[in-house]
Amino acid sequence: MIFLTELCSWYSVLAQSNIGHVFEESLWALAATSLSLGLLRIKNQPYISVKRWCLIAASAGLIYAIYMASIDVPMYWTRWLSDASHRWQVSMHWSDWQSEIVWMSIYFSVGVWFSIGFVHMPHPPTVPRLALRMT
Repeated sequence: MIFLTELCSWYSVLAQSNIGHVFEESLWALAATSLSLGLLRIKNQPYISVKRWCLIAASAGLIYAIYMASIDVPMYWTRWLSDASHRWQVSMHWSDWQSEIVWMSIYFSVGVWFSIGFVHMPHPPTVPRLALRMT
């Protein structure tokens, strides 16, 4: 799913069409929802050290998915509709970038730290494997 999401992103950038961003952001919301539901499902497993982490990460993922579905996807949809009538110009004006600041700030700060946090997440204790013998 993430590979397809990135393909949509690259398509949008190269084709200068926001319809790819509509699909990209929708897939990110779906991925965050799936991950959050998975984390909520495993939070009740016997390894106590990860319960709180799973709940925090799942909550953050669901908030992210709600943001994407309610703000980001509709924004790109509206942009795509307006793109059909004119060509985009490169701009450095605050008014043109103001709607991007929230997601860029979160993505390039909180998102990065959550990604790093996944690597350092406590692992459940290993269960010894039973040796199987062929007879």
